[in-house]
Amino acid sequence: MLYKTSCNKRNNIIRISLNTSKKRVIKSLYSKDNQLIYQQYYFGNSKYHAGQLYLENIEKCYNQGYTITKCI
Repeated sequence: MLYKTSCNKRNNIIRISLNTSKKRVIKSLYSKDNQLIYQQYYFGNSKYHAGQLYLENIEKCYNQGYTITKCI
């Protein structure tokens, strides 16, 4: 599933992916020309907790004005 928001901040794109089997959330920040700027990993203590972290990250980045591409 691919989802894009309509907001944009300095042409930076954040991709947030969730791996429930490893209970891991990966947040990647890219420039407009798809160059990786940085990557962050978050580990949940359960699949449910990882899902919560995933949604919180999407909301936080959206509220900061970034263009978000969600890759599930």
